[in-house]
Amino acid sequence: NPATTDWLNSSILLSQYLAEGMAKVMGSGFIVDDVPYTDGSLAVNRMSDMPSSLLELGFLTNKADSIILANTVNQDELARQIADGIDRYFGY
Repeated sequence: NPATTDWLNSSILLSQYLAEGMAKVMGSGFIVDDVPYTDGSLAVNRMSDMPSSLLELGFLTNKADSIILANTVNQDELARQIADGIDRYFGY
C-alpha cells in the first residue's frame, strides 16, 4: 500500500536509476523528472508491495527508436544498463 510503505519513493528511485541508464543508449529524453502516476495506479504495479517500475525502451513506430533498438550492440547495452540500474538501486 503506497500510503503505508515507502513503496512509492523506492519505486521512483529505481525508475530514476533505470532511466539514467536508458538515456546513455536512447538519448537524454529518458530522464525521470516528474512521475505522473504518484498514486501507484498503474495496472502493472498497483498490487505490488515492493519497489517496481514500468520500463519502456522505445517504440518501434518511432523511426529513431527503431534504428537504435534494431542494433544488437544497443540491445546488449540496454540489457547491461537495466542490470546496472538494478544493481545501483541495491547498492552494488
